[in-house]
Amino acid sequence: MVGMEVFKDKVKFYEEGSSDPAKAYCGNPLLEKKTFAQLNYCKNNFNNVVSSFILLVELTVVNQWHVLSSGFAIVTHASARIFFILFHIVVVIIIIK
Repeated sequence: MVGMEVFKDKVKFYEEGSSDPAKAYCGNPLLEKKTFAQLNYCKNNFNNVVSSFILLVELTVVNQWHVLSSGFAIVTHASARIFFILFHIVVVIIIIK
């Protein structure tokens, strides 16, 4: 829920057939030519509960978490990385271990 409140609508996902030029940078010009958009991680967002859950599961298995955290830090503030680091510490290191 915290992620949805902080990061909602900062990254947008466009369907495969979309011809919208914003698709190249996940709907946020700050992501233009950034690794997050180049790897097409637009679907990894906090815009709804399902997308949020999938993103957090990806973070749990440590799947490119540095790219994901960098993308959200770019569209919000550098301190956004704290959210991802705390999530990693609490879920991966404390709870799962």
